Amino acid sequence: MMKQLTIADLLRSPDCYPEGLTLPDVLPGFCRMVHAAYRRSSFLDHRIEYAGVERYVVPFAMLGTVNGGLPEATVYFIFHNAFCSSTLFTRYLEILDVLLVLREPNVLYEVLTQKRVERTLMAPAVPGAAWNDLYDVSRRLLARRYNVSKPTVIKPNDGCNFMMHELVSRDPHNRALFLYSRLEHFTVSVLRLSMRHRWVRRRAQELLLDAHGKDCVAMPDPAQLVVALVWSLHAGEYIERVARRNVLRVAVCR
Repeated sequence: MMKQLTIADLLRSPDCYPEGLTLPDVLPGFCRMVHAAYRRSSFLDHRIEYAGVERYVVPFAMLGTVNGGLPEATVYFIFHNAFCSSTLFTRYLEILDVLLVLREPNVLYEVLTQKRVERTLMAPAVPGAAWNDLYDVSRRLLARRYNVSKPTVIKPNDGCNFMMHELVSRDPHNRALFLYSRLEHFTVSVLRLSMRHRWVRRRAQELLLDAHGKDCVAMPDPAQLVVALVWSLHAGEYIERVARRNVLRVAVCR
């Protein structure tokens, strides 16, 4: 059952978590969390481990008031290109048991996706002025912490990389780490599971939009992408495996 949160609820602690947007109404939706539930959650999307069954929504009219009570707070970001052990890395950070680690908060990806399509034929569901409020309150809510002396660590979805500069530069004390894997490892990781085939097609479409919107170099054509695939399969996983099995008879030179 949906309930309405008070501003005090939102400002108190990360226990009221912005789970995502309640499309098509595009209202921020919240759920109940605790520190242990964040640790249990591999990702903060459909795989989230809830701390309770309560659900809440916040009308847009409240967002400006919420922003007024949420100061900028330092965040440590872990950006990545997917399939590079970034999730495992955040698990090590949690061993310290003092950091709040948010793995791929879905609301951040949803809000930034609205920005991604604003200059395209795919009209965003949130108009520009409302988007600014939604973006500001989302990132400030994600920056809340349990330990006031320790910054929150956010590992965004890799689809958020196009907003890396904007996210990091919001606070002078923000810091970021970017993790990525070698081309052959990334390619094999994608090819291994059919669900990742769909993922890479969607991500390629997003990257094309990002490149167009930021006047970046155009994405390579499919023929060039096949070149990377051929190189990976020739020089990557298979050859390395053969060389390991025949250490005294096969040498690999790079």
